[in-house]
Amino acid sequence: MGVGAGAGALISYTVKVASTHGDFAKAWDAYWQTSPWGIMTFATAYGLAFLADDEPQDGFMGLLAADRLRWVEGLGLTIMLALTASLVHSLLLGTQQTAVRPLAQIEVLTVVIGFSIGSLVPSWYRHAPREAHSQGRLPVVAASASVGQP
Repeated sequence: MGVGAGAGALISYTVKVASTHGDFAKAWDAYWQTSPWGIMTFATAYGLAFLADDEPQDGFMGLLAADRLRWVEGLGLTIMLALTASLVHSLLLGTQQTAVRPLAQIEVLTVVIGFSIGSLVPSWYRHAPREAHSQGRLPVVAASASVGQP
């Protein structure tokens, strides 16, 4: 996961350098002013990976049953992202020299996106058709070479 985060940071900085016409110092300032959003991206990816690994079961007073799991996952990701959005907002207030959107606007957008992603994507992942093995292929078997035998 560190390689992905590093590659994302490098791509983001490269885009900022290009958008500032090669001014590395200005690009660095712009990069650090928007870097707290990386926390939100990480929280979304981590939460989604966690939820995609869930399987319906009868635990927690029936909340994790197949017919309710979608709503529980949507609510869970929404809560996690709303808390993360408040952290990102406070970090943005400390790093930005320009105006930052009000927390209420960020939270409304976070709730809509968080619930949509949390309630749809994990259930789509669990119900996706699995790729069938083709019948015409032979299995690959490792052959051992015998040394010194004809």
